[in-house]
Amino acid sequence: KMDVEAAVAFALAHHPLVKAATSDQAAAGEGVDLARTQYLPNLNASAQANVGSGNVVRGALFPMVGVPAVSGPPSGRGWDSAYGSLAGLGASWDAAGLVRAMAGVDLALAQQASTQERVEATRLLVAFTAADAFIRLATRQEAVRASRADVDRAQALASQVRALVAQDLRPGADQSRSVAEVALSSTRFARAEQGRKVASAELSDA
Repeated sequence: KMDVEAAVAFALAHHPLVKAATSDQAAAGEGVDLARTQYLPNLNASAQANVGSGNVVRGALFPMVGVPAVSGPPSGRGWDSAYGSLAGLGASWDAAGLVRAMAGVDLALAQQASTQERVEATRLLVAFTAADAFIRLATRQEAVRASRADVDRAQALASQVRALVAQDLRPGADQSRSVAEVALSSTRFARAEQGRKVASAELSDA
């Protein structure tokens, strides 16, 4: 049997708003890690190989970061093969941009704190909604039980009155009143059952 604590725990574990807020929080944490990478130096490594016939410019290589484009002298036309290669390794660190990087990290940390507050607010809202829906359902269930008991009482009384009227011990008007009381209590029971179903649906959505 589910109690209010179990209802709240289930809502916190499965509500889409909580999942969305938690995802935003995780993304904000990744943003902090990304901003902190600006403190690190940039490393570049590249390599090329070239092969061609002698009737083209030897060593025609694509430019690379930190390595100027170099090409060999032209040669006479022919089909002799020409080979060339180029490798480069470089590192750079933007010391002048350190203040900008620190500001970016501070902004990412502020966004992370903001998402954390949104997560807590969302969890509180979902927990309150689930607890309120559970209490409302419990109240409706008690109303259904009370209405069911009222119907049983009215039916039992109507049976007694009907027997007495059949023996001319009570007037017929008493039987009419007892039948009306059964109809009224049945209507209250139907309304209470409808309210219980609505409360159950609200708890499912909480």
